[in-house]
Amino acid sequence: MKNNLLYLLTLLLIGCFIPFLSSSANSSDVNKCRTQSPFWYACQEDKDCIIIYNYCGWPSETSNTNYTEDAKRCHRLIGAAMSCAEYNPEIMGMFKAECQNKVCIPVKISQ
Repeated sequence: MKNNLLYLLTLLLIGCFIPFLSSSANSSDVNKCRTQSPFWYACQEDKDCIIIYNYCGWPSETSNTNYTEDAKRCHRLIGAAMSCAEYNPEIMGMFKAECQNKVCIPVKISQ
């Protein structure tokens, strides 16, 4: 009886942790927001774009000003499954948003 209980408890624990292990973010996830909703990043001119936080919480991503909240939400959801380094502007630099070829792009302005 004790062995059966231990066996069932082990199965339960494994069943609870496997989804967490298999749902971790991978390199294709970091572009998921841009590929699933490209209109969030579309622009005609620089003023259409704004800097937002990327999936790691760094101010190094952009979106169209009309879709900022949608893009932020997408990045937060992906970031929840990732482990990231802390943002350090002295090392990683600062960014500005530009419209290049009708797409909002983060451009590094300092290091």
